[in-house]
Amino acid sequence: MIKILFVYNGIPRMGGIEAVMGNIYRTIDRKAFNIDFLFFGHEEEDDSELTKSVSGDSHVFYVPPLREGIWANHAAVEEILRRYQYDIIHTHMDASGAPVLRIAKKCGLAIRIAHSHSTDIVSLKAPKTLKGRIHKLYIEWQRSRITKYATHYVGCSLKAGEWLFGEQVCWQDDFIIFRNAIDAERYAFNPSVRADFRKRYGLEGKKVIGHVGHFSYVKNHPYLIDVFARIHKKDHDIELILIGSGEDMPKIEEQVRELGLSDHVRFLGDQTNVYEWLQCFDLFVMPSRFEGLSVVLVEAQAAGLPCLTSSSVTKESDISGLVEFMDISLDPDVWAQKILQMFKDSRPRVSPLDEIRRKGFDSKTNIKVLEQFYRKCLDDKKGA
Repeated sequence: MIKILFVYNGIPRMGGIEAVMGNIYRTIDRKAFNIDFLFFGHEEEDDSELTKSVSGDSHVFYVPPLREGIWANHAAVEEILRRYQYDIIHTHMDASGAPVLRIAKKCGLAIRIAHSHSTDIVSLKAPKTLKGRIHKLYIEWQRSRITKYATHYVGCSLKAGEWLFGEQVCWQDDFIIFRNAIDAERYAFNPSVRADFRKRYGLEGKKVIGHVGHFSYVKNHPYLIDVFARIHKKDHDIELILIGSGEDMPKIEEQVRELGLSDHVRFLGDQTNVYEWLQCFDLFVMPSRFEGLSVVLVEAQAAGLPCLTSSSVTKESDISGLVEFMDISLDPDVWAQKILQMFKDSRPRVSPLDEIRRKGFDSKTNIKVLEQFYRKCLDDKKGA
């Protein structure tokens, strides 16, 4: 049995990284691999679906978050690593994983994997405050150290790998691209679910724009609301549904109220059945400031949804021909006109499951890539 520790800088919520960790855990060969989880935070804060799914010989550990003291955090991480003697540590923390990997190296853990889930970090784009500028410097410093402590590397896309590790690493055998894969069959278009949801939530006869994402700077909700305000002036039968939660949610709710859109924008909070809500949508819009390779964008395509996303999102995200890209520097009117045209050009929905599987985005087949990589890492160690 190969013992692996996943480390995440926070408590799991409804987000892309959490979805990736959960998909790996659910689909990996549990007879050959055992995965434990280490989260930065407190157990009483954790009500996540990921943690609820952990069973068997797997464990979930919590250590004090960094805001409560770096030394307390590092000491707790070191104690767990020394006690449980893992074969592999796999950080899902982008640049902030460098200190954890340093501790793992200190503890003699030979296989140390850093995973890049993004193509940027918020503070690198928006250091508007002193705190933001300090955090930017911290992240840049950790990014420069990641290759000093990691032995192997994973990126959700080539662009994500190059951002965190540099181009040279991404041409080595120690690096792989591990797609943000999903259970494609679960997200396949289902007309019965669509009809049920639209009837249940009063959406019959409506055109529905959907968005799923954490309410934070990166997801660019203010721009999305500005776009929708312009759409609403042209067509009152279009509704916007927002799934997710986060620190910026109150500001977005206030923006919606000020624009007089409260009857046409729905805030659903976190939902465990996103795969069903995607059936209800007619169009998926995601004007993110940056992304690695968005899990929810893959999910939306599996549901057969036409998608409009920002040109900051990696082009590798378009795995079906259903995704169109636009620059978020454009006036919101341009996005609004494009969305209205996409509604006019809509076609019968078909889920591109074969294409998703062929390109390695189905978790049941994609997991083999990671299993082989883990075994290769250990074989490299034995041969060293």
